Amino acid sequence: FAFMRSVNFVYYLTSVATWITNLTQVPFVSVPWTTQFANPVAVSAAYIRASAEAAGMLTFRNGVQLYSASKAPADVRAAVQDAYDQGLFIPITTYESMGIARNQGRRLRNLSKAGQLAVEIFGLGFTMAERQNRIATFIALYRMARDNPQVAENFMRVMANNALARTIVDVDQRGRAVMDPAKFAEFGIDETHFKSGKVNRPTLARNAGTLVFQFKMFMWNMLERMVTMSMLQGAEGRAAAALMLGIIGLVSGIWGLPGNDNLKDLWEVWMKKVKNRDVNADAEMRKIIFDLSNSATLAEMVSGGVTRGLPEPFNVDLSQRIGMGRILPNEPGALAGVSYDLWWKRPNAAMEQFEVDNFLLGLAELSPKQAGDIMTQLAWSKAGVRSKTSDQPVIPPEKVSAGMRVVKGIGFTPGTVANIREGERA
Repeated sequence: FAFMRSVNFVYYLTSVATWITNLTQVPFVSVPWTTQFANPVAVSAAYIRASAEAAGMLTFRNGVQLYSASKAPADVRAAVQDAYDQGLFIPITTYESMGIARNQGRRLRNLSKAGQLAVEIFGLGFTMAERQNRIATFIALYRMARDNPQVAENFMRVMANNALARTIVDVDQRGRAVMDPAKFAEFGIDETHFKSGKVNRPTLARNAGTLVFQFKMFMWNMLERMVTMSMLQGAEGRAAAALMLGIIGLVSGIWGLPGNDNLKDLWEVWMKKVKNRDVNADAEMRKIIFDLSNSATLAEMVSGGVTRGLPEPFNVDLSQRIGMGRILPNEPGALAGVSYDLWWKRPNAAMEQFEVDNFLLGLAELSPKQAGDIMTQLAWSKAGVRSKTSDQPVIPPEKVSAGMRVVKGIGFTPGTVANIREGERA
């Protein structure tokens, strides 16, 4: 199954857009989590500084490690080096998705060194993003615990119900909370970048389940983290969870909030079965917002996220990349996970394209995501954007801008195209 996970990873998570999306984990998860223990303004400033410093540690002289601890800021260099030596920055979550965590899997072990290196190279952008996230989080948390004694006090109070957290905080002779900044930073990385690997997998996510739950563990970890903060970590935890939800909703739209896409589907089915009415919840909501505000842009932003209101080419659709609206599968085959899409849906979609002589789009369906996106934008430039239901042109080639092609070429969906696809699904 490790070999299959490697194939899935290469096909889906090697696009530039995926790498960029992975970098959002710090502002979307680490920053809100840290606001439980310090002022949000100070937290944001600490992470902005740490992220810039982590980027400065990037090097191409260190092989696939990509970052050098010797380039860390002087005031945290020793701590970063120690954490580096302990393997704290190893992108184990990415390696798990790639199927090479702990080199599991007979077939993968039997690959040549060149084959294993090829898998790592394909995932280099993704592993770089995860290392960047972990290093930036470590530096920010280390400094905050070292320089602000109140962080330890707040941590001890907020985490009073967390047995593991209580092991890293102590009380000095004056009754003040104290903790090792490095241990606090390590705890924060585990809390916000999550543990992965075979040892930490739930039973359902083992063996064949690794294929079913591949690429879904981050969503479930996020949900667990928000529930834990809301129920066990007091008012600060609830505020941090609300901040996480707010950021997700802001970027991915109302249907990107956890489970909302499933609820939308359920309501539409109920209306059809009980009321004998075909309705589209998204269209109904957009109409209400437009009637109240006279702004189609606002309606689009509420539905698909704030980026949809930006001028082209920045009006990219992030709802499917950032959102967690579809917790449950929307069709029986989706129960099999991403392998169902790779081995069934994509070949069928390719055949449909070949049947109408869209050879480039057919090849795009069969190719790894990054290569497929490049082929798709080339097809747009020649034949325009075509309907997926009727193959009729919906955006003629002369209307496909260079910005739209660049956005699609790196893996994002332009907002204009997203609107058309949403209309087709209505």
